[in-house]
Amino acid sequence: MSGQQYTVFGGPKNRALRVMWCLEELGASYEITDLNLFGGEQRSESYLKLNPAGKVPTLIDHEVKDDQGEPFALTESVAILNYLAEKHADHDTPLIPSALTDRARYHQWMSFGATELEPPAWVYAKQTFIYPEPRRITAIKPTCAFELQRAVKHLARSLSDGRAFVLGDTLSAADIFISQTMMWAELQGVELPEGPALDYLARMKARPALQRALARG
Repeated sequence: MSGQQYTVFGGPKNRALRVMWCLEELGASYEITDLNLFGGEQRSESYLKLNPAGKVPTLIDHEVKDDQGEPFALTESVAILNYLAEKHADHDTPLIPSALTDRARYHQWMSFGATELEPPAWVYAKQTFIYPEPRRITAIKPTCAFELQRAVKHLARSLSDGRAFVLGDTLSAADIFISQTMMWAELQGVELPEGPALDYLARMKARPALQRALARG
């Protein structure tokens, strides 16, 4: 059994970063099992038992047991962020609101990240470096960039009232998901529109918890 609360499969160069960042914000102890994705380690028999999709991240919670008495395993980064935020809802600085309407807004922003922001970023990445060249359709990349820019403009309008985070003055796991996706788009060379959204992104990049997560790579 791990001496840590959690094990995260993945690393700071993929979606696992958002999980690591969340754990750092919560002050939780965790270990990383990074996988050579381009080498196919995510398709090993042992890993597919944890994550049949053969993707990262996967979270192992060593404090909770599943129906078979094994440490609880969870996949899909949005589900993992929600799980961690809910499990640690009594943290000094919780990452999910307690009030019904505030929590609804939280899920609204999580849905925005999952349906409006991340899909074009993911398609752009697949056509840039993930797919082998014969499978790439690079002509779609400008459309992906346009969709990303349109989503960021929506975010900017919501932040134009001076709020620090998407829910106001309090950080939530939705901020981690949204800003890490924006960072991913930037790393691929997508130019994001200047304004409140980029100011927000700069604040998120400066968070000590993110820097600690990056340093674990």
